[in-house]
Amino acid sequence: GTVVRKVSCGDNHTCALDSLGRVWLWGTYKDSNGHIGIARKRKQGGSVADKSAEPAVVLEGCAQIASGANHTVALSSSSEKKVFAWGSNATGQLGLTSGKGCGLAETEVAAGEVIPDKVAALLGGGCELDGQRVVRIREASGKERSAMTSTPAQVQQSLAAGATAVIVEIPEREVPKAEKQSLLWPQEVFLGDVEGAISGVFASAECTFVTATAPYVCGLNGDGQAGLGFPSMAVQTLRPLRGLPPSVTWLGGG
Repeated sequence: GTVVRKVSCGDNHTCALDSLGRVWLWGTYKDSNGHIGIARKRKQGGSVADKSAEPAVVLEGCAQIASGANHTVALSSSSEKKVFAWGSNATGQLGLTSGKGCGLAETEVAAGEVIPDKVAALLGGGCELDGQRVVRIREASGKERSAMTSTPAQVQQSLAAGATAVIVEIPEREVPKAEKQSLLWPQEVFLGDVEGAISGVFASAECTFVTATAPYVCGLNGDGQAGLGFPSMAVQTLRPLRGLPPSVTWLGGG
């Protein structure tokens, strides 16, 4: 008969993977503003309930599942090895290029487009470019480093030394609840920057990890917990975790 092979749990939801590859779900998803809800029909755009105590199938053809505090990740069992995620995307943990459901965002300004007179100091430290806080500098090697405490002079020095871009924060937007609820159905995670076949999916409280030729991560990184070498409130697409060995077999956290 059919048996449950794995169970994963978040703060308010529970997920189970059975021997037929079906993913079962119950409970609810929340964010800092309260209930987002839970999808009650598998078709995108179906009904949403505040919560549910009745397990329901949300996805089929899966080999692995993992749960964060308020999101869930699944790896398909097909040869294509697709990754799906759903729930809250408040910190980019669903790995979507659209940024849907996430009120936090960043943009990069190429070094050649930085106007020196537009770089100004901020009270309390750091600086802004044309009114937007400078958070990182991308060096010629491609490595990004924090610029949260950099002065305008230090930013200019980095650009003169060959830095290729400045990353700035975009003012936070309020995400409508309907937009949040549209992500309660499985969304295909963007894998365009991932090299090699996916071998595993994992989750911490507000991050998603996948393993391939190297481990990759997206999600909350305000305290550096994504391990990318710099802080960022929302890493919205999967990025390589270069500080870990390629052979890592498990990732997780609180």
